[in-house]
Amino acid sequence: MAVIGGGIVGATAALLLADRGCSVTLVEARTVGGGVTGHSTAKATALQDTAHSKIAKRLGSEAAAAYAAANEEGVGLITSRAQRHGIECSLETAPNHLYTQDEAFVELIEAEYDAAGGAGLDVEHVADIGLPFAVVAAIRLDGQIAFDSAAFTRGVATAAEDAGATIHEGSRVRSVAHKTCRIGLENGAALDADHVILATQMPLLDRGLFFARLRPQASYAIAGPLADPPTGMFLGIGGSTRSIRSTPAPGGGRALIVGGEGHKVGQGDSSDAYAKLVAWAGERFGLDSVEHRWSAHDLMSPDRMPMVGTLAPWAPRIWTATGFSKWGLAMGVSAAAMLARELTGDPDPKREAFDTNRLNPLGQGPDVVKENADVALQFVGDRLRRAGTPRCTHLGCLVRWNTGDRTWDCPCHGSRFAADGSVLNGPASAPLDLDG
Repeated sequence: MAVIGGGIVGATAALLLADRGCSVTLVEARTVGGGVTGHSTAKATALQDTAHSKIAKRLGSEAAAAYAAANEEGVGLITSRAQRHGIECSLETAPNHLYTQDEAFVELIEAEYDAAGGAGLDVEHVADIGLPFAVVAAIRLDGQIAFDSAAFTRGVATAAEDAGATIHEGSRVRSVAHKTCRIGLENGAALDADHVILATQMPLLDRGLFFARLRPQASYAIAGPLADPPTGMFLGIGGSTRSIRSTPAPGGGRALIVGGEGHKVGQGDSSDAYAKLVAWAGERFGLDSVEHRWSAHDLMSPDRMPMVGTLAPWAPRIWTATGFSKWGLAMGVSAAAMLARELTGDPDPKREAFDTNRLNPLGQGPDVVKENADVALQFVGDRLRRAGTPRCTHLGCLVRWNTGDRTWDCPCHGSRFAADGSVLNGPASAPLDLDG
């Protein structure tokens, strides 16, 4: 078995496959845990904005129940594996809250309460959630976790090696033959496998057209020391989305983490986003020192349900897990478990709900059409407005310089490149030509 990608999905898949007696090789372009996995607010929870009400509306209550069960499994697996392998990842058990300060959004909170409860989650209404400002409605789910997702992933990779897996960092994959599963590396080497799991967030192969089905979303986070931060995890919906939690700070004390200000990759100002988060945290919590800031890169599913399964009907030996819609920690671990079971002859009945090749015109169609119309607008419009800008090596869209993160970002399908042109996020797999 070969796993491509050393984030939380890939590392977990490698460990679970090795535990099941498989010969496993994991290939990571940079360093394990150093990509999207390590650039989030690191909450593992089954209560996720209005996910269950959206899924129930678009796909039905059974799909919402499958989603809830998968995320509960993921929370449990993260906890049990951290304990079993002695992984130091600042793991804390805490309640997660969904709240609003805007009366116009109370209906959404209530709809999520009904849908999440109907999906099997033990959610409850709460009045005082412990924030230093008033809220008009809130629900809570106990027993969730906050942790250092990058440290956890590195620990899982070490456990996978202890179980017999082989891990290659600094090895970028450029091709995979879907009939033979021969993997071509950037350095010219090749690797053969019986099955391949693409755990690269956006599948690096275009054969399943995931780049045309998923919307790349950027969001931002800041962190700084705070003497008395709130207890628990929080997500506010309304005029602006805000993710809130605290974490142990190096040297003692705690740091407040605030996230938000999302937009499509390549179509927003990151410097402005960071400034808004700093201002909001200062106003609401008195945060006067920001020591860290970072951005996350997420892929939004058109029907809000992740995609877990084969790359395409004609590529039955290549597997993927993607489209986590900003919640890829608990769900990503669960997806890895689904694939490990499937590949060792123990298929998971709930995986059908996440099938990559599902057809859902009503649930997916409008968002897919809207997203691809935007891609066309960016592709044509940029050529009319700008010249001399590097082209994305995926399909040739003109990339834009991100001043806050110092990256080149593609406004079409979300590829991101470092300042030197090297690939940070797919679907692009080749570096930018900055001299052309």
